[in-house]
Amino acid sequence: MAVTSHTIKTLLDLTSNMSLSIINHYKDIFNAPHQHIQLEKNRQALILAKRTSPFLLPGSDLCQKFGSDLFYYAQLALNCPFNCSYCFLQGLYKTGHCVLFINYKDFITELRALIKKHPSSMLYIPLSHETDLIAFKEGRNFLTLLIPELSMFPEIQFEIRTKSAVADFFKTVPVAHNITYAFSVAPDEIISAYEYKTPNLKARLSAVQACISAGHSVRLCFDPVFIEPGTQELYKKFFIHVFNTIPPHKIKDTSYGFFRMPKKLFRYCAGIHNELYLYHAPYETDGDDITYQAVLRKKIRTEHATLLENYFPSDKIFFLD
Repeated sequence: MAVTSHTIKTLLDLTSNMSLSIINHYKDIFNAPHQHIQLEKNRQALILAKRTSPFLLPGSDLCQKFGSDLFYYAQLALNCPFNCSYCFLQGLYKTGHCVLFINYKDFITELRALIKKHPSSMLYIPLSHETDLIAFKEGRNFLTLLIPELSMFPEIQFEIRTKSAVADFFKTVPVAHNITYAFSVAPDEIISAYEYKTPNLKARLSAVQACISAGHSVRLCFDPVFIEPGTQELYKKFFIHVFNTIPPHKIKDTSYGFFRMPKKLFRYCAGIHNELYLYHAPYETDGDDITYQAVLRKKIRTEHATLLENYFPSDKIFFLD
């Protein structure tokens, strides 16, 4: 594969002060046989690679599409620097390492082709579906290069989802009105139990405030919601705290969804985290997916919807059942 001068420049922009080792192909290390996810998570490597087409893949029905006509997600990176025990990526990529694809000009070319193919459609494209680009320095540098290019596509609504709390990033990255920063927030008890290596709720809400103050569009994501002993009262206090901290009128919209996972990935993740209640809760099979029993989902969703509607009109709350 030919490496363009632009790809080389991008590589140099991303790798200042990094210790580098050269490999033939990212799959020589990433997701290779006989790897141990948790050991690798403790000594994570970031692999910089050139991706071949496609960058854009059709979105899953397990995810929100926020009223759009078409939902694709971007594979700009593979795997996440965080280590959440409920994350489907553990079953999808059996490695702790991450890959960042640096040939983003090829991604821009695919975006142009997608618009040409669907000229009258409202498009929604999450950029961090299989990673958290804001959570690591090279990902933030990459977004700083990419975002000015994305601002030239008003036909597309892009989402950058994160659990990170790097407030300074939002003060320096240019504002693009077709980009929404989606912050995943959860009660501290859930963060401590399941979202290893992630910032606490206070730090995340501080990042939300910094993002709003810098003029960016913000979405709050209450997803995944867990149904466990004691969480009913926990979430009530959580919602009140969040909206006492973040003015609801400053938020573009919210998303809400319960924990769910494809059956095959669920079985693999349960083998890694068999000690956690998370993998022994009262679930049911919904097609090819595992989620909470419908009667429980209906009860909790109704209660939480009543709480959320104290702060938002119903058309600003996107539920995924």
